[in-house]
Amino acid sequence: MSARITDAKILLGEEIVDRGISIQDRRIKKISRRTVPPKPWEETERSGLRVYVAPCGIGLGHITRCECIADALSAEGANIVYSTYLDALEYARKKGLRTLPTVPIAFKAKEDGTVDFKMTAATSGFSLGVRRFLCQLIVEIGNIKRFRPQVVLPDSRASSLIAAKLLGVPVALILNQFRVEIVSKPSARRIPPVDRLFFLIANIVWIFFRTFLGGVWAQSDLMFIPDFPPPHTISASNLTIPKRYQKKAKFIGPIVPAESSDIPPQDASKASLFLDARKPLIYAAISGPKMERSVLSSLLSHSLSHLPTSTRSCYPAGTPTEPPFHLVKET
Repeated sequence: MSARITDAKILLGEEIVDRGISIQDRRIKKISRRTVPPKPWEETERSGLRVYVAPCGIGLGHITRCECIADALSAEGANIVYSTYLDALEYARKKGLRTLPTVPIAFKAKEDGTVDFKMTAATSGFSLGVRRFLCQLIVEIGNIKRFRPQVVLPDSRASSLIAAKLLGVPVALILNQFRVEIVSKPSARRIPPVDRLFFLIANIVWIFFRTFLGGVWAQSDLMFIPDFPPPHTISASNLTIPKRYQKKAKFIGPIVPAESSDIPPQDASKASLFLDARKPLIYAAISGPKMERSVLSSLLSHSLSHLPTSTRSCYPAGTPTEPPFHLVKET
């Protein structure tokens, strides 16, 4: 049951839109004196619903699904602006999306693509991480004051959610994980005592942070979860939402840019990729940060190269290059 994007106003909820207009009418006078002069693109804005889209900038999955909703809203006359960073910012700029850059927040990765917990803690530990988050929060407050949206649509972005609530703007949150977990240790193999102590402390700290983060997500007016409703939920362990917040949560299924009926026949799809329609095709989806994509692409390329010549495989490299913004490799 993939989410239909043809009527994005219903997806966001009319109650949020109406509430946003009434709240903003009362606040515009308060913030008008502190807003910066308009940029050239602001002078040509449409007068429709103003939506501030704030996807997580790590990888391309967040911004591409937000783009589906934003495109549908734009077709209805809405005025859209994005706020993001890192991979998503590069993607948005190459696609010509109206984007306000913000302070990047990310984790470190090893050469094999796995998360480097120790390096992440060293470069973005508690004090540094809080400082960077507060910097991003300040930027988000400034961006929202400048754009004056009627609805904020963050995708896994706590700073945008908090900024919107501080300014009294309704929030429709897109979220995959209400309860974010980390591994108790990096691998099944034996690790040194110092590393065991590090992960013990990290897991204790994470319990408090996870509780705080869940409280932040709960401040949203609506939570759109791009997963299947129970009992078919894929990330069920990460979506244990307290009962008092469950009324806000709506399982909407995968967010895709087209209905299944709009997808061309298999032969036509293969032809568009210059693949032989008579040969079997294996498709592998790749996503995540640049380091993970690079490692996974290399591993897939090596594994798929051993397939018989009668079989073809392709996968997108997940790189925001020139249009059509994906690179298809064939083995």
